[in-house]
Amino acid sequence: MRRQFRRVAVAALFLLACQCSSDSGTAPTVQCASGSADEALFNQYFDRMALVDRATGLPGQADPQLGERYPSNAVLELRMDAKAAVSVRTCVEVRDGSGTVARDVSHSAATGSSGVELGSFAANASGYIVRVTVNATLVKNFPFATQ
Repeated sequence: MRRQFRRVAVAALFLLACQCSSDSGTAPTVQCASGSADEALFNQYFDRMALVDRATGLPGQADPQLGERYPSNAVLELRMDAKAAVSVRTCVEVRDGSGTVARDVSHSAATGSSGVELGSFAANASGYIVRVTVNATLVKNFPFATQ
């Protein structure tokens, strides 16, 4: 009886160890917030916010279907004027329905002007969308494309 218990206990520990090692290599799935932006929460924390080409400080060329267009080599930056210190999550999602997250950056904005460098993005016919959240609530969407 004791021997059988020991075999079962060893087998259980082995299975538990295998399960733990297989789970440890799995990264959690990152998802961007979606839906309509909460304008009231945005206005509580920010005077303004804009997606710009970091080198020029200017927004991209307006595109009625995709938002703004930027060259694929442009380094994009999200610039903001905060009314109070706030933690901001900036998530860039590919707009192809896959839910693929191209960038996910957190930023602690102090009162006043600051920026979050998002980097450059490969040319993509379906475009991207920057989703900005405060306290896990979506406050702004910035659709854009690169060419």
